[in-house]
Amino acid sequence: MLIAGNGDSIFRRLMAAIGRTDLADDPALAGNEGRVRRVQEIDEAIAAWTAERSVDEILAAMEKAKVPAGRIYSARDIAEDPHYAARG
Repeated sequence: MLIAGNGDSIFRRLMAAIGRTDLADDPALAGNEGRVRRVQEIDEAIAAWTAERSVDEILAAMEKAKVPAGRIYSARDIAEDPHYAARG
């Protein structure tokens, strides 16, 4: 999975979606500079949440929260994807 939550408002929506309103509401994380300083903590929170869910569940939650996210394709996924095949 790739989840892009680095914009200020997107970060807040992402944290709310994963049940971490404590991080969403933390003034130190309101801007990118503060989030960069605590990136490990944020990544661990996201990883803990995603580890308990399927890719489809994660995608649905991110779509509902309007957080950009996508599936990372393996070589097999690419080979089996009709859109890739259509483009040769």
